[in-house]
Amino acid sequence: MSSNDSGFPLEIPNELYGLILDFVCDENFLQEHPWLDHHPDNEPFTEVSSSPLRDLPALVISAVCTRWRSIALSSPAFWSKLRLELLFTDASTMSKGLASTLELYLQRSNHCPLYIDLNITGKLRNDSAVIPLASLTRCAQFWKSFRYRGDFRSLIHLQNFSQLHFPILENLDVRATGMVAGDLFTCFQNAPSLCAITATAKPGFFEAAELPLRHRLTSLDLIISSRCTRADLYE
Repeated sequence: MSSNDSGFPLEIPNELYGLILDFVCDENFLQEHPWLDHHPDNEPFTEVSSSPLRDLPALVISAVCTRWRSIALSSPAFWSKLRLELLFTDASTMSKGLASTLELYLQRSNHCPLYIDLNITGKLRNDSAVIPLASLTRCAQFWKSFRYRGDFRSLIHLQNFSQLHFPILENLDVRATGMVAGDLFTCFQNAPSLCAITATAKPGFFEAAELPLRHRLTSLDLIISSRCTRADLYE
């Protein structure tokens, strides 16, 4: 390590510390409840780590010391990569703790491009469950990448997506049940930068003429639904 004239190692500058810590903050994981993993439609839930640094690195780094806190608070990219796993039953709502943590992350992302990975098991059936998640849609103009797993009607229930604007959204990955032709493009019709789409579909689900901004798309991956019948394949 380089040293100064006194022979002591030079202090690592905050800029270099920030680059190092940015690698740690590749994902911030928030989970409401473990999955009902016995249900065939549900993906296995993610085992929550015993190390908070692994699940919520930005939050942990900001609590280590004054210097690291200063670096974390001045680095909105640390807070911009979010993965949420949520389970809703008929009576469930998002806990206040998780809702406030989500709000904190969005505030500290400070208009930085957001990378959202949202997985919902069950259906949103009441407004009290929707309100905390509304903070995500309030930041729709900052979504850069959006990945969704779950019931498509639950996604629509979050907000009237057709009225939202996604000016910088480039990558969209929606693998949802209950989605009918046209729904996906209606929801994300105001996404002028969209260039990559991945979606579950039956054969014939998309017609080329229906593709919005099809002249800008560089990637379109259609995943045939496992529920597709042989008759569907020959339609």
